[in-house]
Amino acid sequence: ISKRVALESALFCSAQKPTCKRWTTPNMSTVFVSKLAFAKIILHVSKYPYTAVNGVLLGEVKSDGEIRVVDAVPLFHSTLTLAPMLEIAFYQIESYCSHRDLTICGYYQANELLNANSPNPLAFKIVDKIRENNKEACLLMVRNDRLKQPSSASLSLHTFRESKWRESSGGLLLEPSAVEFLKPYLSSRALADFCDFDCHLDSVEHDWRNTHLFREPSDCV
Repeated sequence: ISKRVALESALFCSAQKPTCKRWTTPNMSTVFVSKLAFAKIILHVSKYPYTAVNGVLLGEVKSDGEIRVVDAVPLFHSTLTLAPMLEIAFYQIESYCSHRDLTICGYYQANELLNANSPNPLAFKIVDKIRENNKEACLLMVRNDRLKQPSSASLSLHTFRESKWRESSGGLLLEPSAVEFLKPYLSSRALADFCDFDCHLDSVEHDWRNTHLFREPSDCV
């Protein structure tokens, strides 16, 4: 079953307010996801509902261990495993981060099938690579079966604890205005204009930063 099943019926038009819960677990960092990062993740999934998609999370790690994800860069939607293209993407993203005092602080992925919501070996491989430079890096998996009413429940958080990647039942905090911020961008025109790094490789005119749709991260947080 494709993700399209979960994305149909007037994408996210429910008037229900977003849930915003904060959980605490001993020795677990809190991961705050901004409305901008959340919007880009959901738009990426919405534009390519029949295939897997992935991307990286940009932000900063606070002194208390909290990870603040302020932006996301959508990477690929055709083939997620092309190492040379991934290296090119990371090189450009690291340059982008260096001018904005940001760091690559995590990775997100949505699998192809509706009920396939667990990380696969590729997800672990890429986030492990990110963790080589940022020990606090996290992994967000999109819950394809929980996209009709977007909230923190649409994402599952995985953190590296006790020498292993483990799903965290708590610790994810979504910016309260994230769902309302997202809704205007779910139009057909906005989805058509949304670009990932795959699009950029097809034509450099396609901006993977999506500044034509969104403002700078500092203006959206």
